[in-house]
Amino acid sequence: MMTSIVSEKPQKSRDIRFDILKAIGLLLIILAHTDPPQNIDLIRQFDVPMMVIASGTLFYYSSRNKNVDLWDYLRKRIPRLLAPVWLFLTFFFASAYITDFLTKKPYHFSSQELLFGFLLLDGINYVWIIRVFLLIAIVAPFLLKLYRFLGNETRFAAVILAIYIFHQVIAIPLLYNWEIPYNWTMWRSKFYMYLIPYSCLFGLGMTLIEMNKKLMSLILSGSAIGFLFYSALDYSKAGSNLFNFWYSHKNEYKFPPSIIFILYGILMSMILYLLVSWVWNNYREWLENHRGIKETIIFISSSSLWIYLWHIFFLEYWHRVEYKYPVMQNYLVIFISIAFLATATTYLQKVLVSKIIKTNQFGQNNSEMLAILFLK
Repeated sequence: MMTSIVSEKPQKSRDIRFDILKAIGLLLIILAHTDPPQNIDLIRQFDVPMMVIASGTLFYYSSRNKNVDLWDYLRKRIPRLLAPVWLFLTFFFASAYITDFLTKKPYHFSSQELLFGFLLLDGINYVWIIRVFLLIAIVAPFLLKLYRFLGNETRFAAVILAIYIFHQVIAIPLLYNWEIPYNWTMWRSKFYMYLIPYSCLFGLGMTLIEMNKKLMSLILSGSAIGFLFYSALDYSKAGSNLFNFWYSHKNEYKFPPSIIFILYGILMSMILYLLVSWVWNNYREWLENHRGIKETIIFISSSSLWIYLWHIFFLEYWHRVEYKYPVMQNYLVIFISIAFLATATTYLQKVLVSKIIKTNQFGQNNSEMLAILFLK
């Protein structure tokens, strides 16, 4: 049953290694929102970069033999991102209003939070990642065309690196030193500063399928050396309190993504990619024989948007309840519960909507709309 919901394509067409990486990234993002201990919270900071890299690989894997038309791609991709998010936010804000009304409490959200939420401008502190993937969706066809034009992964990776160096060394100082109108500062801080770093990570992900060992070693060693260099700079400021320094500055490094954040994301993503590849190469037969595990991984990866959205809902109401037992506030209990509830709800949603499309006249007449809203 789950296989039919996951994808209409044969499962043999997927490289499950990148589904595993994407699923791990999603689960780490959910973990981050459960207030884990400081060390765990620092270690898992590579979650979003790894999801972006894995998404780049899956995009290239599905598009490398296709002629991707820019406008046709955007016409399909942007509604698949925005429509479910706006539908969910409408439900989320409405349910919060009804709950607050029935419990005679002030409404949790201001009008600005409502507006900024729908505009993906951090209104509820969860939607910024949707903005990142929307920006990536806009540039993905250009990256694919650039990759094809350059002819191989080494030249493409070199151009991606040059773009990021230009962004870091020239563009950022210019943008922050020029006097620009106030309305442009939001474009700079909320869009451009995310667009280039995450597009470069997405482009890096596109090269992984065909990346040779030499280039892999170069990227792995380069990101490790770069991360150690910037860590040493931070150590010169913080001394033995380096981890406390990183923890207190984690949002500054992440919003927008700084160079040390990007280097750490690449380093950990490459390490996990090699680890997952080793596991897949050595235990592939076992995974093939346990199809439930494989199908669950593919389901989580291909349903990441709705699982992410539902985790926002369950996390909001988990924190609203006053629990009698302290264990209910333990981060592991919260993480396991929220991850399970979000995944199970997404699964039930897909089962129900798929059944409506197959058996109901309304569903058949509106199958494309229902698929965009609930099945992507």
